[in-house]
This record gives sequence, structure tokens and C-alpha cells, in this order.
Amino acid sequence: MHAKYYQCLGLTENANKAQVKRAYRQLALSLHPDRNPDPKAHARFIEVSEAYEILMGERKESFDFWKEEMNAPVVDEREEKRKRHRERLRKKAQKEAEAKAKRTRMYLLILSPIIAGLMIFYWAVCIDLFRPEVEMHESIVEVRGEYTQMNQHAILNNYLIFTASNSIFIDKYYPLPLMHGEVVYTTSPWFGIESLITYSCDCEENDKTSVSLPYKNWLRNASLLLALLTSIFMAIPFRKPLMDLKVKLSYIILFLTFFFLIIFSSL
Repeated sequence: MHAKYYQCLGLTENANKAQVKRAYRQLALSLHPDRNPDPKAHARFIEVSEAYEILMGERKESFDFWKEEMNAPVVDEREEKRKRHRERLRKKAQKEAEAKAKRTRMYLLILSPIIAGLMIFYWAVCIDLFRPEVEMHESIVEVRGEYTQMNQHAILNNYLIFTASNSIFIDKYYPLPLMHGEVVYTTSPWFGIESLITYSCDCEENDKTSVSLPYKNWLRNASLLLALLTSIFMAIPFRKPLMDLKVKLSYIILFLTFFFLIIFSSL
């Protein structure tokens, strides 16, 4: 109970009265106002004197000496345990969030060059499909009659026409000559995406057949959409609040790219 008084005199709690008296005299000689005019030394002298008198039994404990300890809040051990537990959970959650952010950043750093390349590819396809088309003329090399189909009105003949680099499948209600004519491919200038195939036959009927390929408009819209999505991905900065959005957008881009490349490679 008197630990602070012993501490004030620089003693331990098991010190006897003789040691208390000797310590008090030494401190009093150095702190007495007649020897030390410092105001702090005077206040310290009052504390030492009060501690000496209480330990020697000459007076009761002073309220002023213990007011700090009396005003100290009462510590609830259970509340302290709960606080420490919450602090541990907070630190654990913070470490997990930092580890997740690190993995996300590494994923985006690896994926960014890939999506940058896809962005260039999609913009190139988009520009190519909006440019004026070119025509490629090829002579017919061979015509094969695949099979004949009969309906209620007429006989439908199916033919497979071969050129030097491609082949087309057409159907007619009358036989075709086997080795005369040409095929005109209307394609995009860069990637050669076909939009129209025209078959011209040098015969008495002066046959000319055009086959329109419907996927050009689809490819144009799809490439424009993916070019915009990849551009938005590259424009989003590597900041913590926006990294989750960047990851979700990358999933959408990769999902759509998978189907786009399957269809593009089959053309």
C-alpha cells in the first residue's frame, strides 16, 4: 500500500525505518529550499517530506499524493480480453486483405500485357471491317455435283465449286457447266473476312449467283464492344478501390474473347 512512498524515497518496500531516515536526510539536504532555489526541487522536497512522515507513522496518507491512483479508471479484465481478441481479429483480417490485394495486383500485372495485345487486335479488326472492301477474283478449278434433292415443284441440284484457294457450296434448279466461270470474294483488306461470294458461270443462261455471309455485321459489333471493354480495362488505374472492378472486367473480357476467337478462327 505504501509502495509509492518507498519509491518516492528511492527505496524498496522491505526497507526498515533506519534506511528510510537515511534516505530522507540525503534527499532533504539536496532538495531543501535554502540549498536549492529551483521550484521543482521545492515541490519534490514536499513530496519527500510527506513520504517520510507517513512511513515513520507521524501522519496519515495524503489525498493529494494518491489522487492520480484514486482517479484511475477501474480495469475490467473481461473487457480487456475482449479488446485484445478484437484487436487480434482486426490484425488477422488486415493481413488477409493485404495478401489478397497483393495476389490481385500480381494477377493484373500478368494479365495487363495480354489484354493490351487483345485491345490492339480488336481495334485492328474493327477498323478493318469499317474500311472499304476489296475483291478477289479466282477461276473455277472443279465443280462437283454432291447430290440431287427433289421437292414438290422441281429438282434441286447441289454443287461444290473449287477454286485455287477455297471452295463454296451452292444449290441450283438446273445443271451447271463443269469447268467454266469464276468466283469473286468480297473481303476486308487486312484480315480477309468475307462478306459476299459471287459465282459467275460462262454458259447460255449467263448464270450469276451471290452468296451473302451474315457474320460480318456480327463481327463488327463484337470487335467494337471488345475493343471498348479492353480500352476501359487499360484506362482503370491500379488503385486499391478499383482493383476489384478491374478483375471483374478482365473475367468478362476473357469470357467473350474465348467465343470471339472460336468464331473468328472458323471463318
